[in-house]
Amino acid sequence: MTESLNCSRHGRYAVVAFCIALITGVRAQETITYPDGAVYEGEVRDGVINGQGTMRWTTGDVYTGAWLNAEQNGNGTLQWANGEKYTGAWSKGLKHGEGTQTWPDGGEYVGSWANDTQEGNGHMRWANGDEYSGNWKNGVQHGDGVMQWTTGIRYTGQWQQGTQHGVGLQTWEDGATYDGAWVSGAHEGTGTMHWVNGEVYVGEWKAGLQHGQGTMHYADGTVAEGTFTNGVFGK
Repeated sequence: MTESLNCSRHGRYAVVAFCIALITGVRAQETITYPDGAVYEGEVRDGVINGQGTMRWTTGDVYTGAWLNAEQNGNGTLQWANGEKYTGAWSKGLKHGEGTQTWPDGGEYVGSWANDTQEGNGHMRWANGDEYSGNWKNGVQHGDGVMQWTTGIRYTGQWQQGTQHGVGLQTWEDGATYDGAWVSGAHEGTGTMHWVNGEVYVGEWKAGLQHGQGTMHYADGTVAEGTFTNGVFGK
């Protein structure tokens, strides 16, 4: 929102100093009240909000920090009325660069932003205690990263659009592990599964089940080698 300032609407004792600042381009301290009730207090240059200042919207949201051409630009803090808070870099009114956002439920993200969403490298802690550290794109896990669930499950590997996708290692709370290929959050491709009872499967998977060529080492010492179909050997 750009506020063009008119010298004639200022008090007569302030008008001289303000108009000198307006003409020369020097930043002046101003208080601007908008028709919708929002109030800006801070620096103004050439009739436009520029520099350091605070904007208070009628919604209860408050931004304090740097402005450029009436948009948040640089470092600043936006406190929403609902309890959310962002402190960090801005560009053209959007979260862009390094910053920290907290949510009223206790969630917190610390890392890179682009065009108002998590993008790049960052760490997210959800309110339930789950944590992810790694790459983000368009606000979701995308690229290489580590996810630790409060259940004890841990995944280290590649992500696509918020799910395990690519190559990764997952460890379950009971000690079981899967190391191999993933598609849309499920074992798919070639991988190795170790169960806590000592059983081991090495081979092909589809939709989370042994499917294709593989070898199963059972706990009793027997071995099944050949074709698996939907988790069943020899079909």
